[in-house]
Amino acid sequence: MLVIGSGPGGQRAAIQAAKLGKRVAIVEQQQILGGVTAHTGTIPSKTLREAVLYLCGWREKGFYGRSYRVKADITADDLMQRLHTTIRQQIEIIRHQLTRNGVAVITGTASFLDPHTLRVVEQGSQEQLLKARHIVIATGTVPHRPDDIPFDDATIIDSDGILGIKAIPRTMTVIGAGVIGVEYATIFSALDTKITLIDGRDTILDFVDADIVDNFRHDLQDRGIAMRLGEDVARVEKRPDGRVETHMKSGRRVVSDLVMVAAGRMGATGSLALGNAGLEPDNRGRLTVDEHLRTRCARLREHPRAAQRLVVRMRREQQHPLTRPERRGDRQGRHRARLAARHAGNRLVDPRGQPQQDQQRRGQGPAGQGAGRRAARAGHHRGV
Repeated sequence: MLVIGSGPGGQRAAIQAAKLGKRVAIVEQQQILGGVTAHTGTIPSKTLREAVLYLCGWREKGFYGRSYRVKADITADDLMQRLHTTIRQQIEIIRHQLTRNGVAVITGTASFLDPHTLRVVEQGSQEQLLKARHIVIATGTVPHRPDDIPFDDATIIDSDGILGIKAIPRTMTVIGAGVIGVEYATIFSALDTKITLIDGRDTILDFVDADIVDNFRHDLQDRGIAMRLGEDVARVEKRPDGRVETHMKSGRRVVSDLVMVAAGRMGATGSLALGNAGLEPDNRGRLTVDEHLRTRCARLREHPRAAQRLVVRMRREQQHPLTRPERRGDRQGRHRARLAARHAGNRLVDPRGQPQQDQQRRGQGPAGQGAGRRAARAGHHRGV
């Protein structure tokens, strides 16, 4: 089996297949493992949040006052130092898990030649062809970049670019009040950055309960975050002084040091040549799958009971708790098996979990004779 992408989905699929006896390889485009989650997504954003909360003394401000800080002058290097340390630790954990389960890792850019063949272009333009009966697409997502916004990855960035900033901005405009936009808006607000949050919808986080959102909006306003809801962005321009000016269709404009666009994410499937495999993604790079997460191509070529056979095999691996440790030679499992058997049938069992002969239980076998001799010696010393 081949897995494209080493993020959480690719890792779990590869390791589980390896445990079921498959030969598995992961194809990863980046030089380091982990995918979006480890490098630009969940782990970095949560690490950045915790670093900010600690350095600015956010949790202690209620006791020491709003001016309290662990460090007076917080720089971007302070935040990135903790971020990079956490990412390195996560990469080592991922690499150890894959190595322990015998999953091969191939570095290169994968694309389909047919439904069962991948072309992998490595560094130096070296190519190799890989064939597999099953191929798992776990490429993750990338930020959506609207065509009418002139990204320069310095002052006009997407949500991934926020982790590469060189200095903490004094003012910041966030376009998009979804989960990512609101999260980074609150993080930088804690660093005393003046935030303007713009969204074309009339509310933020529309999937959350309305009462919770109302209270949250009041909290954001108390922090000094300006919200421009129901406003559509007309254009974004970079001024000669290096600052960025955001124009809204209502005629309003906002000038800030940094503009972050959080316009959602799209599937990272653009380089896979999915057409060669008979697949066609939508305009956001997403694929249509069935209830078993199989693509249309897989349904045409796979037996409909393939998923059921996989479940049956997994159940066979999960046998009775008294026999599963014995097969694996687990010493603690053997001890638990002996205790369970004694309680259940008051029988003695040997280390392999098999009942011993009745003569040993009655003291006539080798084990029983040894126990009898020990009891006799103990009685002799007591004067019995």
